[in-house]
Amino acid sequence: MLNNKLFSEKIATLMLSSVTVETYTEPNTGMVMGGDEVKKLVSNMVDAVNENNRLHEVFVSYRFLGCTILPYQTSCQYIRVETFYNGRFYEPYHISICHRGKEKTVLHSIPDFISVDSMVNCLLPNDMDLFIRAITELLTAYVSSREQFKAFRNHANEDLVDVSTADESFTTISIKELDATNYRHNITLIYDNLASIYPTQVEIDNLSKGSAQYDAIVSAYKCNTILHAHTISH
Repeated sequence: MLNNKLFSEKIATLMLSSVTVETYTEPNTGMVMGGDEVKKLVSNMVDAVNENNRLHEVFVSYRFLGCTILPYQTSCQYIRVETFYNGRFYEPYHISICHRGKEKTVLHSIPDFISVDSMVNCLLPNDMDLFIRAITELLTAYVSSREQFKAFRNHANEDLVDVSTADESFTTISIKELDATNYRHNITLIYDNLASIYPTQVEIDNLSKGSAQYDAIVSAYKCNTILHAHTISH
């Protein structure tokens, strides 16, 4: 971006220095402009081209994050964030932000447990990069936890395992392992960090904390998907 900026500034200098006419008549309207007015017109055109190039570079860089940003009206931005997990794209989420003085109007389709309004007020308009990265991480972690939960529920043996979650955020997932008479132990996965695809805490009932089996189960769930962790810890 820096090289492009320097190049654009050099081109602008050369274009402006080459404007030597004293007057210019606009062919369509017949309007007569002096040399200074022509230079100002050329300068405005160069600024518009530079801004268009800057927006294009920003657009391309955000596309690598699975994100699209489009300005509309005079002070509004539309943001589309793609979500993906395990090599597959899932649903996109949408954010519309309008700045009117110090006031910001935010409309979005992001789950309520992600504090979009707070992030907008804290980060925008000064740090769009950090805002996009934070939103992308939070949505990626959410979709990952949700799809891990679904995969485990669909593949687990219902006669031996029961899995449930407290709410739509999937920040707490409970796995109850059953035997012929009673459950052996209950595993609770806690996602305190909403941007993490793995649980930050693993709690196990009816199993001695610090035992080899306890530590092996905790380690498995903290470093693997739920289904894979369940498979390798048994």
